[in-house]
Amino acid sequence: MATLILFLPLFGSLFFLYHNQKAEPQTEILTEEVAPISITLDTVKTTATSAIVVSLNSGNILYQKQPNKLLPLASLTKLVTAKVAEDQTPQENVVIQKMTDQSYGDFKLGNGQSWNKEDLIAYTLITSSNDGAYTLSKSSEATSFVDSMNSLASTIGLTSTRFYNETGLDNDDAGIPGSKGTAKDVSALLSYLLKNDLNLYEKTKYSNIYIPSPSGQILAQNTNDAADKITGLLLSKTGYTDTAGGNLAVVADMGLNEPTAFVVLHSSKEDRFEDVLALQENYFAQIRDSMR
Repeated sequence: MATLILFLPLFGSLFFLYHNQKAEPQTEILTEEVAPISITLDTVKTTATSAIVVSLNSGNILYQKQPNKLLPLASLTKLVTAKVAEDQTPQENVVIQKMTDQSYGDFKLGNGQSWNKEDLIAYTLITSSNDGAYTLSKSSEATSFVDSMNSLASTIGLTSTRFYNETGLDNDDAGIPGSKGTAKDVSALLSYLLKNDLNLYEKTKYSNIYIPSPSGQILAQNTNDAADKITGLLLSKTGYTDTAGGNLAVVADMGLNEPTAFVVLHSSKEDRFEDVLALQENYFAQIRDSMR
């Protein structure tokens, strides 16, 4: 009985606390719904004949200008050359084989040199080396390298794309393209490469980078003159011939893991960079305005 008397105050306190908690109404926490930011770049003026901007996570098209127009791709071709070479060249090293027409050659690649395959792929993509692309095509186990390129394009679903050589070089005198495709197809290609083999292309985000070669480290200067100006750059490739005009394809992270493809075809040699920069700047301007 004495023990019970001692614990009565404790039981009373617990009952009082429990009763008060039950009687006290629960406060509902209201969370304000934040509407997603809707980006549209329709007002941006570009020099390109054809262009597209696609959010690769959602697939939303943020800008399009004749996205299905069939045009020469020039050296954007080398994006596919690199992937086929990676998949179909099992040896670690490849021997440089220079093109017969050295008006399009690369003086930094010596005939007969043995290059690490991965290093040559990086060098070829960054500098848009035609000798590099030619060597990669001749070093693969593919029965027909170009057929393998077109097979990959078909697998990805690039219904309008066709490759006729591994470099993308056009016959400018005759106006015959070395490849053809659409901005929409190129954006789908970028999406595929980003998801499946970004490491193969990651060095293309640098304006210049040293690449190991048989003669030591050599400086690879990016043909993308805007590499340092494009915010969040993940992957890039240029293309230019008299027939194709100026082409540029890039993927940039627009913030919080928002990879976005920018493709411009048949712009000018200089304006292809300005086109992409204008599209990206307008994108960021809309983000800033939405936060005010």
